[in-house]
Amino acid sequence: NTHKHIAIMTDKNIGKIRMPIVVSAFGPGVRKYSCKYFYREDPFNHIDVCGYICKKDGTTGGSLLITAVNGVRLDEPQMIYGCPKLYYPYEDFVDYKVAVPEADSYLFAIKWNGMNALLYRYYDNDGNAYYSIKSKGMPFLANTPYGNYLDLAKEFIGMGEGDILDISGNQHFAALLDDDSLQSMAFELCGRKERHLVKYDFDLKFAPLFKTYDDGSICPITSEDDVGPFYDMSGIPEQVAALQATDYQENVKYREEVGLTEKYEYDHFIIEGRVLYCLDADGFVLNRKMFKVKPKDIEEVHWSNFNTNMQGRVREAITKLVNRDKEINTANIRDELDMGDKEWGRFGSDIENYYKNLETEVPVDIDQRKVLFVSGISGTGKTRLANSLKAHGWAVTSKMGEVKDWLTQPDAKVIVDHRFILRKNRKKWVNVLKSLGVLQVDIVYLDLPLEVCQGRSDEESDTVASAHRNRERPFEKEGFDNVVVIASEQLLEDNIARYHQ
Repeated sequence: NTHKHIAIMTDKNIGKIRMPIVVSAFGPGVRKYSCKYFYREDPFNHIDVCGYICKKDGTTGGSLLITAVNGVRLDEPQMIYGCPKLYYPYEDFVDYKVAVPEADSYLFAIKWNGMNALLYRYYDNDGNAYYSIKSKGMPFLANTPYGNYLDLAKEFIGMGEGDILDISGNQHFAALLDDDSLQSMAFELCGRKERHLVKYDFDLKFAPLFKTYDDGSICPITSEDDVGPFYDMSGIPEQVAALQATDYQENVKYREEVGLTEKYEYDHFIIEGRVLYCLDADGFVLNRKMFKVKPKDIEEVHWSNFNTNMQGRVREAITKLVNRDKEINTANIRDELDMGDKEWGRFGSDIENYYKNLETEVPVDIDQRKVLFVSGISGTGKTRLANSLKAHGWAVTSKMGEVKDWLTQPDAKVIVDHRFILRKNRKKWVNVLKSLGVLQVDIVYLDLPLEVCQGRSDEESDTVASAHRNRERPFEKEGFDNVVVIASEQLLEDNIARYHQ
């Protein structure tokens, strides 16, 4: 920029305009209560900017309507399109069937794990151009309690105190300077200095995502890491599943190499997944709608919330503390839950509020009921195992209604004898049980060799092989308190002795 930036003190309301104009600019489905007025200093230009930001998720979520710059109301408000929300590509969250729009081509790009940063251009009434950077929910990047995003961006760009953002010599931003029809470029600010779930081998980076033009159309910025393009929609569900499996294995391999467990914590993943672009014949994203394709370990942590499952974990932690005659306080509960900084940062306040609202004196027998899943594909011997535990006081059933009936007894011990080879089906049951206040929900998962199962099962060999191929081993993040995976019958007796009591 060659023009001088002279900050002018302005009336904070100078940018306010009639709401029907604002609502119309942000498009169908947006209501006036979703349009928030702002008056802010642009930290990259040190001038005041006024306008509205769209707070409704959708194709214009996070978009700006700039109405005044440097103390002067604009003759024509400027629409700055934000980064749209990413959607899961599923028709529903029961069968997880992939359903994406018909397009001319499909492209899978790396999904970077950091802070979204949109570099955009806007003008004052004299036609002077300014370049700034915003996050999804704010008109400008800022330092917050969650991260010093503004300082990190300026560090990467090389801006000093009082400097104005000049993109003329920056190779990362050159496209925006060279093309007047280009309105913005989206990046992900990521790296070791901006810690998230994914572990990166660089300190800081503006990873390029896509370009947005003045009419709001989006064009992905391609790279050698992209997968595709693909031209047949019928093959996309299979490609989604393949990438999810590949990325999951990469995360598993990484954790094994560095000695980490699977949990919601900083640096516990090596890839967050992919972004699926559905493109028209000219290479633009259809309807400004993009999809996120995540491996199952990432999906698990992003979908988790402080629900009945988490409340059950807290109650169980308190019970264990009482049994050990340890003080019930925040530090001990966090230690019992084995939560690191990232997970505690997400759930800590909810946990503190929850346990403080419980009874001051927690009885040792807060809940003595137990539920044990005995699961595996056909031919593993799960029913034989379940029946053998009847002698130790366990009831055996495969129906939720009967489980609920048994759980009316304060000391109930119920075995659920069911295949449960898919995580989504187990999770539904666990959530129901935790909502009923059951603190101990375990699983013994029989994972015997395929040939053993085929030799025992009454089902066709191909059917057993298909189940074996598609099975998903359980883990504690599903809500189980103890997970026992048995790969051979020789290990069976030692691993189930605890359930003889």
